[in-house]
Amino acid sequence: MRIFEWNRLLTSTSALVVLLASIFVTPSGTVAQPSKVPVISLKRFIAEPKWALDITWSAKDVYEDADTSGKVEMTATARYVLTQRDKKDAWGRWDVESVKSYNLVYNGSLVFKNKGQRSEWRNTSRPMTNLGAAFEVGGDTPGYRLALATAFPTKATGTGIGTMDGILTLGTSVPGSNPPSSAAGPLPGTGTTIHGSLVLPCIVPPFGLSPLPKTRVGIQFVLQPIEAVPPLAPLVPQRKK
Repeated sequence: MRIFEWNRLLTSTSALVVLLASIFVTPSGTVAQPSKVPVISLKRFIAEPKWALDITWSAKDVYEDADTSGKVEMTATARYVLTQRDKKDAWGRWDVESVKSYNLVYNGSLVFKNKGQRSEWRNTSRPMTNLGAAFEVGGDTPGYRLALATAFPTKATGTGIGTMDGILTLGTSVPGSNPPSSAAGPLPGTGTTIHGSLVLPCIVPPFGLSPLPKTRVGIQFVLQPIEAVPPLAPLVPQRKK
């Protein structure tokens, strides 16, 4: 992996952080809803003090031309706890309290055939960095909006560069999009569990590094009140009393 490519990845990460910061601090207004849209009560959502968010990112891609061969396979997961920071009659906002668990399985490679150069990317055991997470209900959203970003630790190795520590930044927004893209949708008519999914063009090395295009990353998430999340089973069965 060449130096300018690594700088390009860090620049993209910075743009994503700026985008998320603008989403987190911008107050929401209210907009009139079209009469044909079913009216969903916001009270049961805004009344929840804490939410659990389970999110998964996945990508699998290959690239081949006369000079270059690249491939990637990646699955990342994280569980967040979000706590309420602000609310009104028709708007509520929660942001990240903690990250309970996370995991990354990641294998990428890029070969320059004529030069005999090969670079590889892998997951590592270093800690994940939470760059921010915000969840909104009501206001100027179509029902709800979820914006977050997470930096997973990676390691790059390659011909002539040795080994380099890096990060893989994943989120629910595309830096530079106008209007800002994010995971958003209508609230469920019954219950309080929110399921969502989307596909975004993302940099997952080697994809997004010259000469490879970005790859499509599938995102699936579930938001539910914290009391509805079943506790993890104990590692050792409890003894009978």
